[in-house]
Amino acid sequence: LPTEAEWEYAAKAGTELIYAGSDNIDEVAWYDDNAGEQTITVAQLMPNTWGLYDMSGNVFEWCSDQWNDSAYQGRTNNTIDPHEWMGSASSRVFRGGYWDDDSDLCRVAFRNWDDPDVRRGDLGLRLLRCEP
Repeated sequence: LPTEAEWEYAAKAGTELIYAGSDNIDEVAWYDDNAGEQTITVAQLMPNTWGLYDMSGNVFEWCSDQWNDSAYQGRTNNTIDPHEWMGSASSRVFRGGYWDDDSDLCRVAFRNWDDPDVRRGDLGLRLLRCEP
């Protein structure tokens, strides 16, 4: 799984847009106004500038970080990845918003958490691949 900072970096794709790929949520995200209370097949809306689809809306995405509500306070573009890992099964971060959220919760900047053993229809993952 990506760290929380890696997830945000990929979602922003070198921009400062509100959602991953646009300031207009309807162009890039499935959420409570357009998803019909269900997940939608990926890549039906516009991708962000790096070609990544559905990083805002559709389903939340787990990150590898453990939850720390202050990990991003005072963070700037020059901040080193504040990866949070305490080595236990405590609450984990998820990002991105989901199909039944309002637009505020689909912003790239929105963060939330849950217990790592939770299974829900609004929570998925995006794998990270590092080149050898």
